Amino acid sequence: MRTTRRPDGGFTLVELLIVIVVLGVLAGIVLFGVARFRSDAGAAACRADVSAVNSAATAYEAVTGNYPRAMEDLTVGQYLMSAPRSGTFSFDAAARTATRSPACATGGSTSGATVVPTPTGSASASAGATTAAPTTTAPTTTAPAGACAAAVSLDNSWPQGYQAAISLTNRGTSTLTDWVATWTVPAGVTLNNGWYATVTQSGTQMRAEAPSWSPTLAPGASWSVGFIANGPSSPLPSAVQLNGVGCA
Repeated sequence: MRTTRRPDGGFTLVELLIVIVVLGVLAGIVLFGVARFRSDAGAAACRADVSAVNSAATAYEAVTGNYPRAMEDLTVGQYLMSAPRSGTFSFDAAARTATRSPACATGGSTSGATVVPTPTGSASASAGATTAAPTTTAPTTTAPAGACAAAVSLDNSWPQGYQAAISLTNRGTSTLTDWVATWTVPAGVTLNNGWYATVTQSGTQMRAEAPSWSPTLAPGASWSVGFIANGPSSPLPSAVQLNGVGCA
């Protein structure tokens, strides 16, 4: 039987076919990774647009007393610098929600993220909110020192005020029941309204009491309190405390 030989430095036909197949597989893997990355990035950008438009709509209603009817209400009033370049939005005054068409595709990873419901309008959240109450174990209303973590975020701002959120995390080993959070705002900043807690103000201190429909905060659990304030957004709220203990 005759053996097919190759010239020095060359490839046999079989070897050449193997190289072509391997290169094709590698190209497919690269294209799949790029497509997945683009899909995830597009989904994240879409969700950011929806969040920004809903925040701007909440701010518009807080200032004017009316829910926006069209995107022009937000852009002309400078509640948004410009309308999102992809998708169209419709505004439902009854539900106080801005909806994107087409809806955002599912993409990206949510592992490790704190899921916080989006406020619907300027009213406080009702008992029908979809956030599940943390599991109750060994209730206590006293947080040990160093048992709280907090983050302050500026969600939106406009010439007359801003929307912010205070995220609280129970770093202790016991569940907190009927917890109370406080934070300090600059002089001249006044509370417009709040949600996901009973939010009040006395002087330069704002106070958030746990909502009756979800009064507990389990170890490791987080809760975000949203509010709208009148006045400058800088500096942001500071000196956050949970049950009288300063949060890191």
